[in-house]
Amino acid sequence: MKASVPDRREGLGGQPTSLGRPLRVLHIGNVANNAYKNVKLLNEAGFDCDVLCYDYYHIMGAPEWEDADFDGSAVDQLRPDWSKVELHGFVRPRWFAQGPGLFCVYYLLARRRGRRLRAAWWWQVLTWSRLLLCGRHEWVARSGLEMIFRLKGLLFLLGRIARKLGVPIPSDLPAREHMVREFRRLFPDRPDPLTLEDLDMFRSLLPLWKRLFAEYDLVQTYATDPILPLLAGKRPYVAFEHGTLRDVPFAPTQVGRTTAIGYALADGVFITNGDCLKSVAPLKIKRYAPMVHPLDERDYARIEGLGRRLHEKLGARHLFLCTLRHDWTVKGTDVYLRALPLLCEAFGPTFKLLLARWGGQVRESEELLRSLGVESLVHWIEPLPRRALIRYQKSVDVQFDQVALPHFGATAPEAMAAGVPVLMSYDPASTSWIVPEPAPILTVWTPADVVAKTLVALDPAWRLEYRRRAEGWIREYHSSKRVVEGHVAMYRAVLAPRPAAEETQ
Repeated sequence: MKASVPDRREGLGGQPTSLGRPLRVLHIGNVANNAYKNVKLLNEAGFDCDVLCYDYYHIMGAPEWEDADFDGSAVDQLRPDWSKVELHGFVRPRWFAQGPGLFCVYYLLARRRGRRLRAAWWWQVLTWSRLLLCGRHEWVARSGLEMIFRLKGLLFLLGRIARKLGVPIPSDLPAREHMVREFRRLFPDRPDPLTLEDLDMFRSLLPLWKRLFAEYDLVQTYATDPILPLLAGKRPYVAFEHGTLRDVPFAPTQVGRTTAIGYALADGVFITNGDCLKSVAPLKIKRYAPMVHPLDERDYARIEGLGRRLHEKLGARHLFLCTLRHDWTVKGTDVYLRALPLLCEAFGPTFKLLLARWGGQVRESEELLRSLGVESLVHWIEPLPRRALIRYQKSVDVQFDQVALPHFGATAPEAMAAGVPVLMSYDPASTSWIVPEPAPILTVWTPADVVAKTLVALDPAWRLEYRRRAEGWIREYHSSKRVVEGHVAMYRAVLAPRPAAEETQ
């Protein structure tokens, strides 16, 4: 039975609950803006959530990238200086804390405890820190980084000196030793056991993490961050993977080991990628649930496309959009480049491929295009912020998605929400446990497939039926409503009273 979306009167969001207030949830980590998008939807449904995005500044982990209207070429991808960008009135929500981890914790502590002046001060410190770290002048960024690293190093060094001098300080040694034993119990066959040294890097800020977690009823962590509430003894906590479980927990590294135990001992795990289901058993995950990548389909209704203006500007009859990162092994971007000569044979030089300039193999892609003699068929664009991306999606004829894995992530559903046909390597069986009805995706694996399925996607009758199917599929299986419902169901499960036997473990 599906849970209804909570409103201000009902459910774990707006309902007073046994606590007499909405549920407070801290979300940690923000790769691909997943935490930001989830919290926007949850807070709208009546929850009281914050996002803590520490030491991470990539454009695709910033609220501005999601909700501001600007030209994506205006910012550096790794160190965006938002003070230099015209954001047309967009203001960051105060529930989103981004900056050095220490400062984020101090800000959220003040915010949660109702200390307005202190919270305002730390909010400004976070702003200054981002300017230092992401400023356009290299020496400013370098100085800011040096200041942050020295502060963290000083905290760690003071802790070590205090321990050597016998100064009484709060000790988490029994907890860390217990975790080492738990790792050995859970993964007896791993040749790389968890060690106390693997956990040392978290110790300096652990007392602050504990104080912060005490302000929330529940913590939801993303990617590799479940180790934080686990070390701090915070229960319950939920882990949200977005491809994390594919390889990371099995790597013989410190991050691999801490990620493995963080997911293994989580109270609940959201899994967003079809192939990551196979990681549940080897990681000994007890409670898990499928979750779609967060998407607010209402944005696609509100934002208009460019009509034929983009076609006219580029002098093309057809436009194909490829926003994939240039990482051939992970994304298969080169498959579309190798398809260009075949597409030219089918259509003549009447089309343009809009190709995003980002990723580690841009140069290799440029060289491949030259060797194939198809440079003139490509129009390079910078990575597109969400609103600009929607305008482009609603203006092009076909979108090209990854050709490496058999299941969709975030890009294909976004294209469907915009009504543009999407090509990708897709096997419906890979996601049937997440969505029971296959997505209306055109499956491709080779350059020849790209040509054949592009011909299908350009057929007017097929496109009309596709838009109807895509709209219905998004509404039923990938809507904002489903995102909230899935969170409500998981939160209810992990907040239910635990049996006495579990409490003693």
